[in-house]
Amino acid sequence: MVAVGDVVVAEEVVAPRHAYVRDVPLKGAKGVLTSLQSGTYSLRGKTGITYYLLDSSKFSKLPDAEAKEIMEGVRKHIGNVASGVNAYNMGTDPEVFAVHGDGKVFPAWEFLPECSSPLKVKMAETSDGWDYAGQASAFWDGFQAEFTVSPSQCHAWLLDYVRLGLNAVWEAARKKDPTAKLVGASVVEIPEEVMQAASKKHAELGCMPSQNIYGEKTHLMGLEAKRLPLRFAGCHIHVGTDKKNAASYVRIMDRIAGVASVSALRDLEDPRRREFYGLAGEYRTPKHGVEWRTLSSAVLVHPALTHLFFDLSRAAACIARDGLTFAWDTTDDETEKVINTYDLNGALDILARNKSLLQRMLDAIYGAGGVVAKNGMRIIMEGAKNHIATDDMEGQWKLGKGWAARGGDDAKWRVHSSSTNCCMQNLKLEK
Repeated sequence: MVAVGDVVVAEEVVAPRHAYVRDVPLKGAKGVLTSLQSGTYSLRGKTGITYYLLDSSKFSKLPDAEAKEIMEGVRKHIGNVASGVNAYNMGTDPEVFAVHGDGKVFPAWEFLPECSSPLKVKMAETSDGWDYAGQASAFWDGFQAEFTVSPSQCHAWLLDYVRLGLNAVWEAARKKDPTAKLVGASVVEIPEEVMQAASKKHAELGCMPSQNIYGEKTHLMGLEAKRLPLRFAGCHIHVGTDKKNAASYVRIMDRIAGVASVSALRDLEDPRRREFYGLAGEYRTPKHGVEWRTLSSAVLVHPALTHLFFDLSRAAACIARDGLTFAWDTTDDETEKVINTYDLNGALDILARNKSLLQRMLDAIYGAGGVVAKNGMRIIMEGAKNHIATDDMEGQWKLGKGWAARGGDDAKWRVHSSSTNCCMQNLKLEK
């Protein structure tokens, strides 16, 4: 039996007519077996040639020495590693903190319902008369607010839904306290008097435990909730894919998007978070696929930053789907250390080692050689805070400004994330 990611030779070929390159038939071709959609595979050869096959083709594994040589060649010549960037429905369930005007935490149970009866909102009917279908459901999850959104293959729409959820949380908080605001902080300190006044239900550290591909256990396990004066917020990524291969998806999402977040979120992250929560390798397997739990709520400080990490996460998932995880040069131990200790120098070392592959990923997502791909690389390598506004989360998400159609009032949130600076495609770097 052979599997995606094996180095094989094609023995019996069933392929569509377009699966011939330079009139060379596929029988006898060697390469890494990768997966596509709709029952098809591809065979990536060491010189960069890709052959397309149907799943009824027959293959056999190559000896280790020959396989290693071919894998090295594929790594050097790999092309559109983010192929099928619309292959997966993506979703998210972000957590976010609200604070009062004096900066003290505003417990979410004071302005939101519990998860069994959430606050449900839909995208408002816009000025062009269209009723967009996105939804969000907001509720309290301890001190932090949480919301779920409609999944989407299009990340511009997914950002709309995230904005919908953030706006619902913001409006609910403002009804109780007109000075309230949302913050991108992934860790907040809980004043002693607030903690002691909280009920046991409200102070709980939460939800069911995560699984971890590295075998680590969250440090929240076994802690007495009221003795911990900190609370934490994440931005979990959901991929609508085969949960049987969850570990391979989580591993490469850690290696690429997780490591990139350590670099991009420098001076924005609070390293105390991963002493307790959001460790490398954390995941769950809900009924719709895989939930990757490593990213923090700091990615919410700017919508284009959120967009970038949605895109990186899905591109990494495509690499896992295609069996090409070997193309990213790092190890589990190195990845885990960088993420769990916020090792910026280690992150930059991994990213520099894989920079050509990272650039090809960004080119595949945003267009080869274009300004958007270059902006993405600068944010990742040099830090988001050096290039975009990170101190006005509410302003960047245009909370409370209403909705406008595409091409409408740029002062409002224009649908399909088309307002200036509301996604990577229309982001203008400040520096």
